[in-house]
Amino acid sequence: MVTGSTLWSLSKEDYTCVINQTIYHMNLTKSIKNSAPKLAEGNEQYLKSIIDVNGYVYEVTTSEMPALLKPPKNWDEFLTTFVQIKSSTMLWVNTVLIGLVNVPKSIQASSEHIEELFEKAEKYAQLLEKQYDPDLAEALLLKLLLISEELGSIKSLIENVMTKIDEFDSSLPETVEDFVELVRGFEQTTEHDRQQVEEYKVLISELQHEIALLWGRIGLSTAGGTGIVILCKLAKKIRNKWIRKISRFIGYGLAFGLLQDVLNSIYKIIAKNGEINILTQEMDAYTADIAQLIPITQQFEGLKNYVGVVQDNLAYIYEQWDNMSVQIAQGIEDIQNANENVDKHAFIEALQDICSARVEWHSVYEDSKDLTIELQVNTAEIEMEMLPAEDEPKAMQDEKIALIEKKIAEGKVYSAIDYYNLIA
Repeated sequence: MVTGSTLWSLSKEDYTCVINQTIYHMNLTKSIKNSAPKLAEGNEQYLKSIIDVNGYVYEVTTSEMPALLKPPKNWDEFLTTFVQIKSSTMLWVNTVLIGLVNVPKSIQASSEHIEELFEKAEKYAQLLEKQYDPDLAEALLLKLLLISEELGSIKSLIENVMTKIDEFDSSLPETVEDFVELVRGFEQTTEHDRQQVEEYKVLISELQHEIALLWGRIGLSTAGGTGIVILCKLAKKIRNKWIRKISRFIGYGLAFGLLQDVLNSIYKIIAKNGEINILTQEMDAYTADIAQLIPITQQFEGLKNYVGVVQDNLAYIYEQWDNMSVQIAQGIEDIQNANENVDKHAFIEALQDICSARVEWHSVYEDSKDLTIELQVNTAEIEMEMLPAEDEPKAMQDEKIALIEKKIAEGKVYSAIDYYNLIA
């Protein structure tokens, strides 16, 4: 075996012999490059599901049971199940959601540490390309092993959250199903205008869809920013409480320059809400009672579904980090072997691989910044009359926007989870 001290001074014959022993395949660069697209896709889906599930948590925690004109005999069961759903939601928030929200922050912190380790490893590799030094080679390998350990910590973090989810005995899905069954039973045993109810369901679904589109777009547009601000007290004076959902969008738009998108969507939402109000006014008492239960049922079902979605996306992210970790560990082992066997050709290739891998990792690190998000609630009270209208002069629109900004600045800000607990 050739010794480290003679690595960079081999004869032509020895060098030819050594390079035939091992062929290095740029494993670090390939492992990161191949894993990055799936990891980025998983990160985006996870972020979106976190944003969506927080939207439903916000709706459920701020929801109220409607006052029916002719409530069914088992109305107490409705109320009891409603309270149980809100209680189960808060238990899930404080046991599981808090961990799910912290995963992106922890991934970014670990990604930043790995970025620093790669920078140092790259400097060592550049020096070793010029002159081999066994001590410097050992220092390089140590940095690479620390990278592998940091990847392991990311996996452990996600795995711990997944374990907590598995151990958490949530009654939320079953309780939501109980509520759905109560509503279905009321609908099946009560004389009502079925066509009007079906029309109402379609309109509510369209309204929810419009809200979800805006919610998702704004959430992803603001990822990596200082935070999303939910203005929880907009539209307190609006009679139709379902329009209150638009409250959260105003703060987003003003805080992140998406005001026009926000306003355009609000105009659509208000128009759709107008259709809903017209239909509601045409209903008899029993039909109106059934209709009033539809939006809250959709909220509960949406929360139940997205609880599952966010947990599935977390499992997908874990799988991608695990795959990358295994491949990088194999690449590091190949570099160790090249150094220990004093394989000049393979080791030089490995040094070049480290420099290329550092570039690929930088993209992963930058993507991790976009994974983080701070959900906040601002208690500023914004009334619908404050919103700028499409047909108003620009000077008046600017004046209204300035007033809203002033209200936002005066409002008290809570983290979303703290706010959910405050109002629970």
